[in-house]
Amino acid sequence: MSEPQPSQLSLAHLDGIDDALARAHGASLEDLYDGWRRLLVTQAGAALRRASERETLDLRAGMLLRSVENARALMMSPVPAASADAPPDASLAAADPLGSFIAESQRELEGAREALRRRAEDEERFFQSEIAQVKARVQQHADTLLAHHRPRVEAQVQPVGRDRSLVHLVRPEPQELLLFAYVVSGKLFTRFDAFLDDSVDELGPEPPRFYREEGNDSVRFDRLEDEEALLDDPSQRFVPVKGMISLRIPGRAFPRFRLMNRGPLIEAEARPDGRSPYEHLMPREAAELLVGFLIKLKIDRRIELVLKLA
Repeated sequence: MSEPQPSQLSLAHLDGIDDALARAHGASLEDLYDGWRRLLVTQAGAALRRASERETLDLRAGMLLRSVENARALMMSPVPAASADAPPDASLAAADPLGSFIAESQRELEGAREALRRRAEDEERFFQSEIAQVKARVQQHADTLLAHHRPRVEAQVQPVGRDRSLVHLVRPEPQELLLFAYVVSGKLFTRFDAFLDDSVDELGPEPPRFYREEGNDSVRFDRLEDEEALLDDPSQRFVPVKGMISLRIPGRAFPRFRLMNRGPLIEAEARPDGRSPYEHLMPREAAELLVGFLIKLKIDRRIELVLKLA
């Protein structure tokens, strides 16, 4: 069965769908991401509308049932004395007088429920198709940009004592940052400005680092292993991460690195091994490895690098 297209599926009742589709076919990464977000919002609105319609049908069914029960009770009540000698109605005696009314009403309700079910399937299929297409366009657009453009970053390394170092990056513009994240991690954000997002929707010891989307239900993880499993999932090109870039040096399990949003600067953190937490005051060897990785990307002509050593 082919995917339902706008010509086959009525979209007039979906608020914002025209703008969402227009942006989802935009010419820039920001437009494409905006279209993706608008499609998700419109999809959620459509689901809420269907839930409201389903609730209305359930209320109608309940009211019908109670009304029929009252009608049946009234029909079975004692006959008034003034009409006690009236001859019985043969048609009423032969059949349940409420039967045809109930059957017709139930057919109408079931027909409405079935139409709503089919519409839900068609709408969800449509949204899934459109969202998959806009995600493919985002990746294709990012790949096309990187084929002709190298994101520029400025890294600053400051030794602290003999054995520790701090590594900071000057935060570039959002698109440059998104492309840099794609180069170093192999992953794309699920939102254009995800790295700059410092919003808080749950109180906790630190800002949430994930969105509840792309199959992820947690805004933060108790175990680093669970966080890293989500970030490393090879089946996912997009990661629902915010304010953070996770990266591993190819061919090495550890140390792992995180680049964290710290206002105008990006602060690098290192996790030396599987037993240690991330720390911004990282071992000198980890800092040298991270800087070496950035230098290699520069030599491979994948990024433009300005390196400043304190």
